[in-house]
Amino acid sequence: MNTGDSHKKRQSPAHNLLAMTLVQTISWVLRFYFITILNNYTVVGQSCTGPITRYAPIPPQTRIPPSGCIIESFGGGVHVVLDGVNTAMVVVSTEGVIIVDSPPGLRRVLPAALGNITHIPVTHMVYTHFHWDHIGAASLFGNNITVIAQEETAQNLIQLEDSDRPLPTITFPHNYELTVGNQTLELSYKGEMHADGNIFVYAPVQKVLMLTDFLYPGWAPSARFGVTKNVLSYVRTHDKVLAYDFDYFVGVHVGLEGNRSDVLIQQEYVLDLRANCISTIREFAGNGTLYGCPDGYTLGQAENPRNLYAFGRRLFELLAVSCASRTSEKWVDRLTGADVVGYDNANIMIESLRLESGIAPTVF
Repeated sequence: MNTGDSHKKRQSPAHNLLAMTLVQTISWVLRFYFITILNNYTVVGQSCTGPITRYAPIPPQTRIPPSGCIIESFGGGVHVVLDGVNTAMVVVSTEGVIIVDSPPGLRRVLPAALGNITHIPVTHMVYTHFHWDHIGAASLFGNNITVIAQEETAQNLIQLEDSDRPLPTITFPHNYELTVGNQTLELSYKGEMHADGNIFVYAPVQKVLMLTDFLYPGWAPSARFGVTKNVLSYVRTHDKVLAYDFDYFVGVHVGLEGNRSDVLIQQEYVLDLRANCISTIREFAGNGTLYGCPDGYTLGQAENPRNLYAFGRRLFELLAVSCASRTSEKWVDRLTGADVVGYDNANIMIESLRLESGIAPTVF
């Protein structure tokens, strides 16, 4: 596959990581301003990067051993290697090993983990999507393996020109059945959600389903639903997941494996958040006040006269804070981190309702 002109300068993984860290730091600082509006959040101190906010304590988490990772087996040759943040799925067949994703966070421990699982070499790799934090160590396995990815993932990788993420050798638009020896994986792209080309990976015999950056068992969805590109599609993805016959769900990033119950709980959370956002919007539209503030045309007018951007921003801040407060009260003890991501998830849900469903304050 043509990778473009070799002389073009590309960003190194270290540069990408630095950029991601900077964006996350700025995001957290801005988020603090919004979250402290909620009465149940308490500022407890200062750090070198800004205020520290105290959230609800998290339940005990699985400790990672000195080896740096945990290996879990689902039976039938399907395993996951994880370190509490990063995950790779390993499928051992009679004719080679299939590895699904190769995160840079597992670069140091993944070769040894594979050696503890099997001595059969890796012959195939599946990319769940193009993001560096999932496949940034794919080059560990050299250039002589078969790499499978959805077409849009391939197109994104061509543009990125990153040697740490080798281009796929096999691409597909919608569905692909990968059979290696005695093992079969069903790969399916069901539309955009977290990223272009983000696929479902299903082991039908072992009843294991993997979908990255969608669900983290035991935890609330991460900020802005995993930075999803399409909230409406994200909400509908729960039904698409539940249509599979699976016993184990591999979600990646935090927590261990999940099951159907985890999907149902997250679906309930997302629908509850959506209902709370709709109620908040309609209450404001009905009486023109929120937290005692008047309608959007007069919000912040003294500070920013005739500035429509400022009016809109203030209004949607207040709507998101109100919705997050209602939702977090119910969910903070059911899903870890619900209080941390409440504002971000409410904010993107309100934007989705306005743009995709036409549910918006009358002032916009």
